Amino acid sequence: MERREDIQKLIDHELWANRQIVELALSARDLPDRVQEIMSHVLNAQKVWLARLKGESQPVGVWDSVLTENWLEQVEENSKELKSVLENTESLESKITYKNSKGSSFESTVAEIFHHLMLHSQYHRGQLVVLMKPYATSLPATDFIFWSREG
Repeated sequence: MERREDIQKLIDHELWANRQIVELALSARDLPDRVQEIMSHVLNAQKVWLARLKGESQPVGVWDSVLTENWLEQVEENSKELKSVLENTESLESKITYKNSKGSSFESTVAEIFHHLMLHSQYHRGQLVVLMKPYATSLPATDFIFWSREG
């Protein structure tokens, strides 16, 4: 069984890592459009899963565009919401029933959804770093172990 404290650490790492990626993107010039698309996707996917966790309707499309100047604010807001859902969920093994973007129904535990969210963002942060590498003088190390070493 997953411990609530472990998921809290993953959320804290997620916030730290996403901040670094956004700061890198905001400091670079002439980035490929794909950077904007992927970062928007990460932020929107979090909003969609947060709505599912709260039993609400889907607020955005997962590939809708988020204005670059709103990225950092959205990173902070999503993290705050993730923490709130975690704190207010009675059991991490509670089942959530939801429909995917194609309308198919599924059921997952709260813990599974949190893990999915963290791994999904990690995957896309890797894509973003590869895309931004030619436009940056240095790249952030966003792995969990680097965050955990900082304390």
